[in-house]
Amino acid sequence: MSRRARGVLAVLAISLGGTCVGWVIGRSTEPPPASKAFDPGPITAAVERRTIEAKVIGRADIGATIRHEVRVGGLAGDEVVTRGVARAGSPIASGDVVAELSGRPVLLLDGDVPMYRDVRPGDEGRDIVAIQRALAALGWPSDDPVGRFGPSTRAAVESWYRARGYEPAGPPAEAEERSQAAEATLVTAADERDESVRALRDTADSGGDVAQARRALDRAEADLRQARQAAADAAEARSTWIPRRELVLLDGLPLRISEGLATGAAPDGPIARLGGGPLVAVALFPSAEVTGIEVGMPGTLDEDGSGRSWKVSVVSVEAATTADGEGEAPEGDRSVIRLGFGRSPAELEGRNLRLTIVTSSSKADALVVPVGAVTTNAAGVAQVRVLRGGNDDDTAAVAVELGAEADGFVEVRASDHGQLEAGARVVLGRARSRAGDGE
Repeated sequence: MSRRARGVLAVLAISLGGTCVGWVIGRSTEPPPASKAFDPGPITAAVERRTIEAKVIGRADIGATIRHEVRVGGLAGDEVVTRGVARAGSPIASGDVVAELSGRPVLLLDGDVPMYRDVRPGDEGRDIVAIQRALAALGWPSDDPVGRFGPSTRAAVESWYRARGYEPAGPPAEAEERSQAAEATLVTAADERDESVRALRDTADSGGDVAQARRALDRAEADLRQARQAAADAAEARSTWIPRRELVLLDGLPLRISEGLATGAAPDGPIARLGGGPLVAVALFPSAEVTGIEVGMPGTLDEDGSGRSWKVSVVSVEAATTADGEGEAPEGDRSVIRLGFGRSPAELEGRNLRLTIVTSSSKADALVVPVGAVTTNAAGVAQVRVLRGGNDDDTAAVAVELGAEADGFVEVRASDHGQLEAGARVVLGRARSRAGDGE
């Protein structure tokens, strides 16, 4: 074959090859035929047979129904707790030592009058009446007039102090100063009376004005009597007294210790909080969460990590005006739930525990479906659509009565027995059809 012929064949081959490649590329870029729409069918869920419970869950503080603060008056600014208050839950009664401040006791007595002053010998009042009655109940009666802090009452106080391991309080410094001044006045009055006696005798011997001398002696003797009484009162004041800082009169004893200052603390505010009566659990919830809570509903308190729990029941549901009944109002619309114990475990006082209140519950073998499966027909009757057989389009409406609802599920009871069983599929809706998913 000539060189020319070979060149022509080569050009032809190249031309044909380019044509084939173009045909292949063109063929591959043609649009595919439109695919048929895919219908995924209904979304369904199984009917289950189980128990559902609607719950309100939060935290509750455990405290006493009767609460008192132990505050001490007349304290100096540098006081310190030298013996702390007993642990929470410990009983405390009339006559007990609640704490020790700077080496001196703080004692409790049952009484309905607050300790508002230092009680000194000779004092009278309702507070003295309360002290006498409380000491008599403890076995230290008094023969003094009721309401007077006389020698017999002082002796009862001294016996009480020593029985608790403390010496009774001595007189304050000013009492000692008053006693010394009264003694000096008595000496002066006695000297003046003696001088008046001598003056009367000398006047009588000299034939002077005896009547005037007699009047002077009468005045001197009156002054002496007054000085003797003042000295006696001052001497009595140097004996046992009760400093305000060492006694708290509190009504309703015995009680329990809720909390108190530890050794080494500075007594700024109450040195202890006491509680009495049955314990109560108090919880604060947004009002929207407690609409289903009613008095008498049961609840459970759980201790974190231990598995221990205690049964309680709702005793009140109230709007919260303040966080704890005393402080500033909490933010938002809130309600206070109070729950009582069947038997009050004293060791729980002051604790914070997990609270669960069951507001509604289905039967143990109830049929439950997702809430989204329930619709309402034109007559306003609740119903679910149940899938029949193997055909996704074969459904039947079943009228139901609704029961407890919780966690997105609701208890259902078919109006006609046997139309709804566990394991059946109820329709929640239909998935959206999508193109291009294939057949």
